[in-house]
Amino acid sequence: MTPGFPLLLALTLFGACVGSFFNVVVWRVPRGKSVAWPGSHCPGCEAPIPGWRNLPVLTWLFQRGKAACCGTAIAPRYVLVEAFTALLSLGWGVALQAGLWGDNLPAALGWYGLALLTVPVALIDWEFFIIPDGLNLTGFVMGLGLAAWLGGLTGFVMAFRNALLCAGGLYLLSWIFRWGLWKLGMFSGAALRRGWVRKGFGWSGVAGYRSALGTFRRWSGFDENTEALGLGDVNLMVAAGALVGPVAVGVGIPLAACFGILGYMVRAAFPRNAVQAQEAGVDAHAVPFGPFLCAGMLLAQPLVPRLLEHLFPG
Repeated sequence: MTPGFPLLLALTLFGACVGSFFNVVVWRVPRGKSVAWPGSHCPGCEAPIPGWRNLPVLTWLFQRGKAACCGTAIAPRYVLVEAFTALLSLGWGVALQAGLWGDNLPAALGWYGLALLTVPVALIDWEFFIIPDGLNLTGFVMGLGLAAWLGGLTGFVMAFRNALLCAGGLYLLSWIFRWGLWKLGMFSGAALRRGWVRKGFGWSGVAGYRSALGTFRRWSGFDENTEALGLGDVNLMVAAGALVGPVAVGVGIPLAACFGILGYMVRAAFPRNAVQAQEAGVDAHAVPFGPFLCAGMLLAQPLVPRLLEHLFPG
């Protein structure tokens, strides 16, 4: 047994337990239900589940994905979330011992806090197109508490400043995108009225022309109230700024944009996703940006300092 094994085992078990709680959060919070009451119960017959039958990962495996009380099938998503969070915690512990963050313990703990927070954030946003304010506030308080614990009053003030800076920066970016969509809508409407679409795409054949026409019609619906980024994404920056700082956020946003293009292609391949978007009151072709923001910032935080060290040694 190596000296680090007890820590890695504890982190893995902790991650699995947190993942079990995240399953509750992901199911209840978007539906306006309390995460504290009632306790865990069967989704089929609603019988209470005792603690010894609610062990992360193990219970689902031992019961072969079915409820012990009534035999109702339990979706694999539950065990996947628990296993993913356990592996996330284990991976963080391995990276910490390998010196990925060097001696910068605040950066390492901030990354881990944000990584855990992004699990329910990404799952909820992908399905419901919302990022609950309660999760953002939890991350914000966690970041301030961590900064105060490790850096005293100075650390607290810097974390608070970083949170405001990151949220304000993304809000400004959101306003710029909204203005751009409004202008795109005005241009598209003019293109439809003046026959520019027919003149510009008529050479591409009937199929190409119809596709272009449908696209310009959709764009013509953009107005000054069309949102390119939801306020949930902006509020997420309050938590991210307090936990990982403005450098990770600033580098993470362009990375997130690249990931978002891939996400758009994946989401467009599944018709059900268009139905979910319409039910959420957004454009059928919309893609939630929250999951990609999370991925971008988590990649940027440990990699950017290492890159800067290589570019500017000493």
